[in-house]
Amino acid sequence: MAYQNTDYYLNNARISEESLTLLNSIPFCTAILCSEYKLVFCNEQLLKNLGISTVHEVLAERPGNFFKCVNTAGGLKCGTTNKCHECSLNQFMAQYSKEEITSVECRVINVVNETIGTLELKIHLSPTKIDDKDYIMMMMENINIIKRNEMLNRTFLHDVLNTACGLTSMTDYFTLSDQPEDLGDFAGLLKRQTMYLIEEIKAHKELIYGQSDSSPDLVKSYCLSEDILKCSMDVIKHFAALNSVHISIDYEKLENALLFTDHTLIRRVLVNLFKNAVESADENETIEAGCRVIEDKAVFYIKNKNAMDEETKSGMFNRIFSTKESGSGIGTFSIKLLTERYLEGTVNFSSDEASGTIFYVSLPTANPAQAVDDIIESRGHTLS
Repeated sequence: MAYQNTDYYLNNARISEESLTLLNSIPFCTAILCSEYKLVFCNEQLLKNLGISTVHEVLAERPGNFFKCVNTAGGLKCGTTNKCHECSLNQFMAQYSKEEITSVECRVINVVNETIGTLELKIHLSPTKIDDKDYIMMMMENINIIKRNEMLNRTFLHDVLNTACGLTSMTDYFTLSDQPEDLGDFAGLLKRQTMYLIEEIKAHKELIYGQSDSSPDLVKSYCLSEDILKCSMDVIKHFAALNSVHISIDYEKLENALLFTDHTLIRRVLVNLFKNAVESADENETIEAGCRVIEDKAVFYIKNKNAMDEETKSGMFNRIFSTKESGSGIGTFSIKLLTERYLEGTVNFSSDEASGTIFYVSLPTANPAQAVDDIIESRGHTLS
């Protein structure tokens, strides 16, 4: 973008044409701020990445405004809203000495074209002089992909630990039981659990190696919602038994649906929900699970009788929120991440004293006729 007028003034600062050329050659989003952290100039990279047509739109604005932070919607100013005290970037700027180069990672929830998004940024602040006046150079790196990979790794470790704990719980339950299951049945269940663990490792490998700004190709196949539900219960039922909690599928109301999805990822989602329900349940409580078909969606549900308090409900799906003292908050974040980003589904919940807490995972159903055609084609046969 070429500017007809290459001299910009704010607080008597003058940016020369040579300085503009130099700033526009920087590959990172870069802004020059005055001592009050208001923008004097930004390079073309920042305008392009933030969807700003001209620098005049953001002159004299603080970072929250040109990042289009959700808390500045409606004309509010960065640094003046009731949420600004929670902002890591505002805290960082308040503590910055303006005498040295320093950096911070921050997360900004922003709104662009009425769409809410997330900016994961690494901000570098460096003191600089223009016409012998002190200013601050702010350089911004988009670390969304780095943070997403970190989150995937953390969710993988969290979820694969659930499966490993299921294996351990099985052996503990088998040892403690007065009337153990038939050894053949137990060996078969143990083998399935081990296979689940291997599948989760393979699926995570596909996610990591397929990372890009778009969703990677998943290992999708046709499967039935009832089978997915039963497999998820396999992973967690011995953990539930050791916690004196029961899990029950309401087969009278169960509606089976054909899905075309990555069954390993949806199983990880449901195992997380089962585990959370078990940990929230009272002794001898029965957790209800099932699946309903609503229009073209298969809706899995898992219910326990205890209601959440308002703080817990408001923090649900936040990646750093946990109801456990030493918890990481990864469980519910993992549920939302895997379902909505990779499985093209949705997650929601309801919680009140009358009905207890119910989590819903909704996935698109598959067309049976299309499934038959796909299976025939994959096997190299045609119908005569």
